[in-house]
Amino acid sequence: MNLPWLKSYTQNLKKDNLHHSLIISGREGLGKNYLAEGLIQGILCTNSKDLEPCGKCQSCKLYESDNHPDFHKIDLEDGRKSISINQIRAFYLEMFESPFLGGNKIFFIPRSNLLSRESYDALLKTLEEPPKNTFIILINSDSQNLPATILSRCHEINIKKPQDEELKSWLEKQEVNIDSLDQLIDLSKGKPLRALELEQTKSIELRSEFIADISSLIKQGNNISEITDKWIKNEESLLLQIEWMSDLLMDILRMRFYEDEKNIFSDTANISTYMEDKIEPIEVFKLLDKTINLWNKFYKNNNLRQDYHLQSLLVDWNSAIGLRS
Repeated sequence: MNLPWLKSYTQNLKKDNLHHSLIISGREGLGKNYLAEGLIQGILCTNSKDLEPCGKCQSCKLYESDNHPDFHKIDLEDGRKSISINQIRAFYLEMFESPFLGGNKIFFIPRSNLLSRESYDALLKTLEEPPKNTFIILINSDSQNLPATILSRCHEINIKKPQDEELKSWLEKQEVNIDSLDQLIDLSKGKPLRALELEQTKSIELRSEFIADISSLIKQGNNISEITDKWIKNEESLLLQIEWMSDLLMDILRMRFYEDEKNIFSDTANISTYMEDKIEPIEVFKLLDKTINLWNKFYKNNNLRQDYHLQSLLVDWNSAIGLRS
């Protein structure tokens, strides 16, 4: 997939003087993994000079077949919630072995946010003095979660959202529904791959149902069980709708404190503008905290009673901002 907004991040990188440790950061939906894959291919390619893989050499063919002996990916092991210190120690030992193809070696951590604290400490040792022709690439969605000691030893590539015109042009080439283009950009918060995902999963239709459900919850409050039963049928859409609940609360606060109509979601603007003076900000903050906490719980733990926790949150919503409460 061609992601034109990523080109500016690699055009000044040269293979001969590339930093041995790279962190690719940025929000989800901006193409961090695509950028990492391009860099990995370019570093491993035996014919590349400016990190453009030839696609023809033995190294390129081995990587494309997921069988490159000098490419090492460190990710979660089965049944674990974090990348363990033993995994980092194991790849530290592998770093000092000679590369099979006599070229470069790469150690790739696509979810560095899942490193345990002990793993960060062990990783720090590898970043200080890696062997020649060895590269470490990390991906992180929020570099603020990384220890300063890690950041200081890496070159960070921080991907920003593309300009609206570039985003629109790219989405049009992906043949998205033109009628929903602006809404997709709005809902994705300017993140291209997120917008494309929303289009492919028909989330525009889900959004209309969400607005109807929340409007009814606020106005009447008699559909809590109905919403609960409907939303928990699909785990991914459940997380998305809870995220939209958080967005709505944020919009109410934006209107209350800044009267910021430009940066609120247009399709729920009538709700957020109406509610901004109907509820005390402290209550919105409390409700926002509960909503975000529930999203995090559902995201991290599939064994929770989703119906119980979601219904409890909806009761809190109706109690705090319901017009009949």
